[in-house]
Amino acid sequence: MDDERTIWRCGILAERLRNLGQSVALEAASRDSRPFAIVADETLKLALEVEAAVDAARFPGPGPAGGRDFPMAIAEPARCLSLLAINSAIESINSKGGAAVAICVDGIREAALELEALCSGEPPRGAGADLPAVASPSLASTARDYLLAFSSGGQRFLENFGYLREVMRYSYALPCLEGATLHIRDHAWPFIDLAAAQGLAVAPGEDRDVIVVRARWEGADGREYAVAVDRLGARAILRPRVGRLAEPRIDAPLAGLVRECWDASDGSQFLFLDWPRLAVY
Repeated sequence: MDDERTIWRCGILAERLRNLGQSVALEAASRDSRPFAIVADETLKLALEVEAAVDAARFPGPGPAGGRDFPMAIAEPARCLSLLAINSAIESINSKGGAAVAICVDGIREAALELEALCSGEPPRGAGADLPAVASPSLASTARDYLLAFSSGGQRFLENFGYLREVMRYSYALPCLEGATLHIRDHAWPFIDLAAAQGLAVAPGEDRDVIVVRARWEGADGREYAVAVDRLGARAILRPRVGRLAEPRIDAPLAGLVRECWDASDGSQFLFLDWPRLAVY
């Protein structure tokens, strides 16, 4: 896609984000919801950043910034918007935000998907476009759950949105890491580096993110755990049919710490990990 068309599309996206931010702000006010108010503020802030990049591209000034490649100029807002899409979905699902909020959250995700595509120069792809389907969905139920898909060392993992608290950049979390504990906003979370747990080399900080998981499934300890994973994107939000349980392969990473496993259509597997056990692994 040429730069002129990319700039034009980003101008439209900025306007859409501004409208979405205003809609979420109205919902936040009607519910007296601080989390949704934060989502609204962040959405409006990113709309302004994209608008500023569009204006700078249309009316370039002198100096290096004026000649900067446009996809590079929108890379940072795109990165922020992808994580905001995930966090707003977590908040909407866990607080039962209602239809109006769900529509706004879906709009933020779609905008994040398009902005990611504009940065990469690739055609827009839907959520989960990089992942195979669940090979054998349950025949006993048509239920669907929102799931977060993430990876480490090429292995795919899943976690239910109902067990997620938030996601954040690894570079944001790193200064708050003290040994095996992450201290952020009055929280002290046991910290798990998923790559290190697999015996893998750790990727650079900007290629990683952190998810905070609530271990509230049956038999779990109810605590929250911060987990470093490979970089997330807006396509990480999935809503597949519930898969049939499968046995993890003998050579699967952390096979003894898997609480659930689904087969994928390409012959790989999706793993749900037992975070409390992994934290003391």
